[in-house]
Amino acid sequence: MDKLIRRKVLISMLFIGLTMMGIFSYGYLTMELYPDAEYPSLNVSITAKTELDPKYIESQAAIPVEGV
Repeated sequence: MDKLIRRKVLISMLFIGLTMMGIFSYGYLTMELYPDAEYPSLNVSITAKTELDPKYIESQAAIPVEGV
């Protein structure tokens, strides 16, 4: 163990070499290793055929649909 402590250049070169190998190999990872981050979503649009008050639409249509 004492020899390893005295050989600072050797340990430094090993550490730098392993770090460089890790950095270069990270670039060659296949896309399969990356997770798919798409989350499912559902969009609902509420429209009225006639002009209605927005508060009425909210209370009679939007809030019940959100509850479901």
